[in-house]
Amino acid sequence: MASGGITLTPEQLQELLAGAIKAAIAPSPEDQEKKDELKRRAEASKKASVDTMMADHQAKLDRQNRCDHKKENGKWATGGQMLGNGVALTICQHCQKGWYWKPAPEVAAQLLSGDLTLHQSEPPRTTLN
Repeated sequence: MASGGITLTPEQLQELLAGAIKAAIAPSPEDQEKKDELKRRAEASKKASVDTMMADHQAKLDRQNRCDHKKENGKWATGGQMLGNGVALTICQHCQKGWYWKPAPEVAAQLLSGDLTLHQSEPPRTTLN
């Protein structure tokens, strides 16, 4: 006597259940649309943030390149210090541009001993960076 029922192998049953579960947890078209819109907005916000940071960075570089690193009285508007290993750092007090450089050994010795300072000194012509 034939029962007329459906016969499935364990593999077929497992495949059928996996498909049903996948369909049950899939978002509705409306939900997917909302997720896509949120993702698009997040990407646009991220791009805007990067663009703003790049514009700020370029404005800083432009300001530093236009700066003459001098005060109104014509003296250098710089300061700095020795960092070690004979390397000095000079910074413009107007535009905050920094120069890492290696002074001559006798100048480095004077700077380290305090006989000479980097306050209001000319920015170096050759730098390490």
